Amino acid sequence: MNPNRRGVWPWRPVICGLLAAALAGCHARSAAPANLVPDSARARWAVGRAMELWKAGRPTGVIEPTEPRIQVVDSNRKAGQVLEDYRILAETSSLRERTLSVRVRLRGPDEEAVVRYLVMGADPILVFRQEDYDLMMHWEHKMDPEAEDAAPGPEPPAAPRRADEDLPRRPSGAPG
Repeated sequence: MNPNRRGVWPWRPVICGLLAAALAGCHARSAAPANLVPDSARARWAVGRAMELWKAGRPTGVIEPTEPRIQVVDSNRKAGQVLEDYRILAETSSLRERTLSVRVRLRGPDEEAVVRYLVMGADPILVFRQEDYDLMMHWEHKMDPEAEDAAPGPEPPAAPRRADEDLPRRPSGAPG
């Protein structure tokens, strides 16, 4: 054994063990927990429950009593507009959410549209309209209609005056 390497060999198993533990720990944290993305049946149940309550005239928010609870976020509903019918068309899934496309037929005013809902969580199950989820992810929100119509704010303050503005000016040809 080389005398210069004598102190390195006893530490090799310890170093390899620490490296393996660190790599295993990093891998386990990189994936999203599977239980935060509801399975297809549970996601369809949550969206269907939200649609049925919309048909019944109930507002968005926490739907109770259900087990698990459902939280619906849909700020694009127009006041007085009623859901007449709906049909779940398609479904996709990712590591973070399950997305369902829903054809909705609305009355008052009449409208038909395909709306995407993102479903995630375990209890509560969160049902986000795609537009609301996008606004939340970008730290934005729909503006309050009253705030848009508000009077304009005060005028910005005038620029500060220079100290020599009040002094009389010398004529251009005067000696200095």
